[in-house]
Amino acid sequence: MTKDTLISLNETSTLLGVSLATIRNWDKKGKLKAYSKPDKNYRIFRLSEVLALQKNTLLLHDDAEKVIGEKAKESKEEKLTAGKARRLINELHRTLRDLVGNSNLLMRFDEISKLIYCKAWLDKEDDKRLLDSQTSGQALRSLYHQIVSRNPEWFPTPFNDFQVSDEVLRRLVEVVVPVDLTPEGRDLKGFAYEEVIRKTFEKGDNQQFFTPPNIVQFMVDFLQDSLGGKICDPACGTGGFLIASAKQLNKRRYAKRQKDHLIGLEIDERLAWVARINLKLHDARSFEVRYLTGAGALCTEPFPELGSLDVILTNPPFGSDFSEKKALQTFKLGKNKQSRRRGVIFIERCLGFLKPGGLLCIIIDDGVLNGPSNADTRHLIRSQSDVVAVVGLTEKAFMPYASVRASILFLQKHGGRQNRLLKDRGTFFARADEVGRKPNGDDHLRIDPRTRHLVLATDLPQILNAWMENKDSSQDDRFFWSQIPSIDDPGSSDDKWRIDSAFHHPSRQISYDALRKSPYPKMRISELCDIRNETFIPSIDFEDDDITYVGLANIEPRKGMIETRVVLGRTLKSAVKRFETGDILYAKMRPELRKVALVKDSVSEGFASAECVVLIPRKSPSGDWLLEPDLMEELLRSDIVYGQIVHRIIGIGRPRISKTNVLNIKLPVPPKRLQRHLIRVMNRSSKAANQIIRESEEAKKRAEKCLLRAKEKLAAAILGAEEFRDGTSRD
Repeated sequence: MTKDTLISLNETSTLLGVSLATIRNWDKKGKLKAYSKPDKNYRIFRLSEVLALQKNTLLLHDDAEKVIGEKAKESKEEKLTAGKARRLINELHRTLRDLVGNSNLLMRFDEISKLIYCKAWLDKEDDKRLLDSQTSGQALRSLYHQIVSRNPEWFPTPFNDFQVSDEVLRRLVEVVVPVDLTPEGRDLKGFAYEEVIRKTFEKGDNQQFFTPPNIVQFMVDFLQDSLGGKICDPACGTGGFLIASAKQLNKRRYAKRQKDHLIGLEIDERLAWVARINLKLHDARSFEVRYLTGAGALCTEPFPELGSLDVILTNPPFGSDFSEKKALQTFKLGKNKQSRRRGVIFIERCLGFLKPGGLLCIIIDDGVLNGPSNADTRHLIRSQSDVVAVVGLTEKAFMPYASVRASILFLQKHGGRQNRLLKDRGTFFARADEVGRKPNGDDHLRIDPRTRHLVLATDLPQILNAWMENKDSSQDDRFFWSQIPSIDDPGSSDDKWRIDSAFHHPSRQISYDALRKSPYPKMRISELCDIRNETFIPSIDFEDDDITYVGLANIEPRKGMIETRVVLGRTLKSAVKRFETGDILYAKMRPELRKVALVKDSVSEGFASAECVVLIPRKSPSGDWLLEPDLMEELLRSDIVYGQIVHRIIGIGRPRISKTNVLNIKLPVPPKRLQRHLIRVMNRSSKAANQIIRESEEAKKRAEKCLLRAKEKLAAAILGAEEFRDGTSRD
């Protein structure tokens, strides 16, 4: 059969491994040209064109040899790229789904894992005896039994044998044989297996949510040369932290290096098996993964690791409660309690695992850092370790599976000097507003201005660079250093035990110094304002009425402009608060956005989100404002105020401050003449700013017109050149 042979639609579908509908669609889009057979009027295709297209799609599968004959059997293995790895995994899933009617996602995952492990093992051993297009299912099964016999403890039932028939195995072999999983310079066998894991486990249906790879890599890179010795993840899942550690260790080519050993502990038997395969496929040198029953790493059984580990990197299931009665009582943080958050208990267990001077890198929810109910947890952390760094993550980090504010906590256990990470400047605090993830879980990409390539939109590289170079942020306060007072200092309180960046934020000191140096009286908001606390539920109280409504999204951050909406009462199910002209709306939720707005004369009255405190500025007995409302609005958005409340922000999903915190804010109150002068200056500045904005908008319009004219002239010049060239050729 030559490459000019015409083949049928069915043969084309078989060769390319896609459906008939896909082939027809490619024909319509011009991706693959179809020819009609004169006598029967149906689609046929040139084999040469199909083979050319095949290079950009998945390789041979099913009965493709029948179409192209012996040529396919003689072809060399094709190098695997990232795109082909994804298509390979999709094709394996599709083949199993089509051939095994009762298969589910986990069953397909298990069989594909075994197949890739066999293929990678043979590729690494350079053994070409078995896996070729003629390999039978029975031969593949026999090979897997040989592999299992080397480490039988790795492969518990049902992972110690293929669960599908020999015929299905033969069809799977036909898909995977042409692919080389070990091309030089790339760890594609590991990448291919990560695609298997991602396709299977990164889904809400299985309740398995894994740490994004770039966050894992950031944590490993943060440790630099301190990563070494016995490295453990006591809730290892598929082994992400251990694999990143193995890659980092494999890059080091020291003539003499300490003995590194990776240890994974896992409560799920399938994940323990997966982690072992994953580590092996990523060329980890020395490792073990243990499947633990019952409470897993939190169980009462004695662990040989207690007090002996050098490094722990982990992201424990901090969102669930631990209520194993017997085990709970063995922890300081669990004594006399019915339950405790797993993440809290994991912190105590991890510190117990570490040797003196050992390092703990753990992801925990922000409630551990600042929540009143976790003061004992912070006391335990501070009494047993130094806080090396706290890196806050955006709530998008684990979306769409969980919307939670979490932080990476880097601790060094007291009593040792080896692998010393803590720097003379104290504790490093940072906040990542972007971690390369969209709310739907997809990668958030941007164009690198230097290379013009697409890269992850993440602040983590900048934070890592600041840590390594021991510097503060030059543009904002996203990273800074702070000396945390000892818990033994006189006057220590629960607040002083706090280890969140908000509490140690530099704006607190700025605010304190500004208020201390102000020559004017300082008054609390509770002294300057009354509270309008008229609460309604529109769907009940104003069911059929149109009302003026201001939600948090209708208040512009830092500028005070509000947008009112007229809505039907029955559409608002949540409580609202009434406001009038002259009131000040202060948003308690997300106070870092500084949403504060004075209600102007254009709005007589309305209703605001219950997340707002409605302030009514007070007047003196003489009828003058105690503090001019315009000036008060501006001050409430200032650093002087934010520094007073930043450490009072609580909540891991919807951070907010309480009404009490708002009422305790202190403001300087200048004399009336100075207040009025400041308002005039503010108004002039506002007018000047608005004039600049108008001028810039007009300049932008003029520039757009110039650009349009330039494009028109360019098009005319090109057209003229073509006409000139055409005329010349005719002459």
